[in-house]
Amino acid sequence: MKHLATFLLSCLALASTAQNCSVTDCGFIPNINAGWKSIDVRPDGGMVGALEQGVDVGDVLAVRLDPQGQVIWTKRLATTNPLIHLSTRKVVSTADGGMLVFGYTRVYNDATYTMYYPNYFAVKLTDLGEVSWARYYMKSNASTFDKSETSTIATVPTGGYIMLLSRSNGLSAVRLDDTGLPLWHKRYSGEFGTFYSGAQTGGGAILAEADGSFCFAGRCGYEPFVVRTDANGNVLWAYNYDTGASSPLYISKKNNGGYQIGGFFGFGYQALGEPFTMSLQSDGTLDWGRRYDNFTTAGSSVFELANGELILASRHAGPNFWLAADGTPLLKWTSTVPVTGANVVAIKNDTLLIALTEGDPISMQPKLVIAPEPSDLDCQYSSSTTTTYASSPQAPDDSIAVVIDSLKTWTMSLGEAVEIGQLDIDVMMASARARPGFDFSYDAFIGNEGGLASGDLDITMTFDPALTFVNATPAPTSVVGNTVSWSAQPGLPGFNAFGISVQLNVPVGLALGTPISAIISVTQDSTEVSLANNTFTLDQVIMGAYDPNDKIVSPADFYHIDNDSVLFYTIRFQNTGTDTAFTVVVRDTLPLDLSASTFEAGPSSHAYTYSLTGNGILTFTFANILLPDSNTNEPASHGMVSFRIRPHAPLTIGQVISNAADIYFDFNTPIHTADATVVVTDDTGMRPVVRREHLKVFPVPVKNILTAVPPAGFKATSAWATGVDGRRFGMALPPVREGQLQFSTHHLAAGSFVLTLQGQDGRLVSARFTKE
Repeated sequence: MKHLATFLLSCLALASTAQNCSVTDCGFIPNINAGWKSIDVRPDGGMVGALEQGVDVGDVLAVRLDPQGQVIWTKRLATTNPLIHLSTRKVVSTADGGMLVFGYTRVYNDATYTMYYPNYFAVKLTDLGEVSWARYYMKSNASTFDKSETSTIATVPTGGYIMLLSRSNGLSAVRLDDTGLPLWHKRYSGEFGTFYSGAQTGGGAILAEADGSFCFAGRCGYEPFVVRTDANGNVLWAYNYDTGASSPLYISKKNNGGYQIGGFFGFGYQALGEPFTMSLQSDGTLDWGRRYDNFTTAGSSVFELANGELILASRHAGPNFWLAADGTPLLKWTSTVPVTGANVVAIKNDTLLIALTEGDPISMQPKLVIAPEPSDLDCQYSSSTTTTYASSPQAPDDSIAVVIDSLKTWTMSLGEAVEIGQLDIDVMMASARARPGFDFSYDAFIGNEGGLASGDLDITMTFDPALTFVNATPAPTSVVGNTVSWSAQPGLPGFNAFGISVQLNVPVGLALGTPISAIISVTQDSTEVSLANNTFTLDQVIMGAYDPNDKIVSPADFYHIDNDSVLFYTIRFQNTGTDTAFTVVVRDTLPLDLSASTFEAGPSSHAYTYSLTGNGILTFTFANILLPDSNTNEPASHGMVSFRIRPHAPLTIGQVISNAADIYFDFNTPIHTADATVVVTDDTGMRPVVRREHLKVFPVPVKNILTAVPPAGFKATSAWATGVDGRRFGMALPPVREGQLQFSTHHLAAGSFVLTLQGQDGRLVSARFTKE
């Protein structure tokens, strides 16, 4: 199967006959505002491709189409780290019916999105658009790799993939297995000049042969070169061609076993070059080479038809050429459709595919032209053009150097692939602690999880009638009793969200332990995928004395294996120090029980940025939070952040999922929260309640050894002491963890503490003590 071109074109429209010289509406959602980056043909004649929504938006839209060019699905791919943006270079179909998306990342230093370093990435999707694997490949800011981001990838017929990576001093070829892991990495350089594939020029192409061997091309100084290797990357032959400043961008296999090279001729940026192509025999001998004058554009992909004639596609608003077998131009086509942005071309069994972006940069819509008989094309054309023949090549370069290298790779933390052709309003809510005599707030996060825009939103929040409304942001349209409403709010565009905060007061006389609930719901007129996530209920109790830094989970205590689907965590913190905290960092090492790819950020008390690594290190950073200390301003000394995540399947009855967090106030020692724990159950009746049972401790006060007596049958799995400032100190458990337990207190300073034990079943027991 011939692989499709990934190279960009613009101002292009072709069809099989004059009456068909028009674009096909592929059935994308209206106002998708995205342009094509790459397209390829599936074995069944359908297509896969990738779109991007503007410049450096940070995500990729992966697309599957049927043979008629109609959308089957469109999935949004984005990393769980908002500081890592994706940009597609190549899409290839895979033998299992899926697709591989390859490109580079921009890893930004901070949320200003100014300074970044690049890496490569690859994501494998199934035929249903589900993520099979996702990996990063080290590029970093090393001088050995250029910044032109012109690298490419191809599937290998014998299995796996081959990457061609641009370098400032040569080329890197990296062989990958079916899971994206490197099998070998080899660097190539020669003595006939500066040897590279893309730095300054954007050249570089690779072709995988049926037997697993390779042919790749690039530019050496001002001349193109082609290298043929075996399946292990060992050089069979290498040629440098004296054609002037020509940069290869594409290689296709010819019917006679030779190679057709397409690219551009020019000394500057490729958009200003001229289309160029040359024909090689299977041993690298040059048959002919031509460039097409008077066109300030770059050639990109080139394909041979069954009759030996050629299609040479241009890019950057250029014409496209139908050529005779010797490169003599027969026709050239220009655009009849107003297009903008990037267009890509591919061919399969003499069917020409042109993926183009119609409209303007503000309102882009991807379209497709399918031409079953390219020779019948009779859109606007002309048969006149000027050509220049290339000279014979130099002798083969036998001194090409091949160096075995390595390439660092690691798992990419990618969010779930979300179908964009749908609407799904989703709401989450978290809160600070509710304490008698104090104000606290409910913070809600309302988002659109799909790509379709919603209708106007009607939002209603009902809180416990024992509480008193103080204010809300944004201002509500009505407050009646304990119901707050926001009516006819503007609809949400796809993949957008906004927040709501409601401040309430807890009366002084409300008893500690009193349960309170709040419910927020969102309605709108358009059809949604699911209404189950349009309502969120938050239950809590009135609290008095407490550990000011904690982590809680909903559902609390027990996770029903059939009825529950997500865990909603809230991490609360308070500055109990003696001065303002300028930066607060919350770090959460997610347990293996949780699926990092399903992470969703939730409401918070203050603005933050976050990152989530492939090994589950979740970090929230509240930069310049200016959180006052509790002595100066107790109500304002609190903060919180929340998130939602799904457990890994399959779950087992009795499985315990525990998660804690570390909270850093500026440069102080971190505070470790108690574990937020749930136990997986299939109990269909009323959920059992975890009891805070009595723990006995003595002597009080204690000098060295503290004895603790937990309830009968209680088997401790962890223990800690919490000081009055909220700091936690680990307490070493003795070998026997049932019955009376003894703990050393030598590492504790004099003062008051709370000893907490966590049991094997998730129960917590605690007791106060004083250290002399």
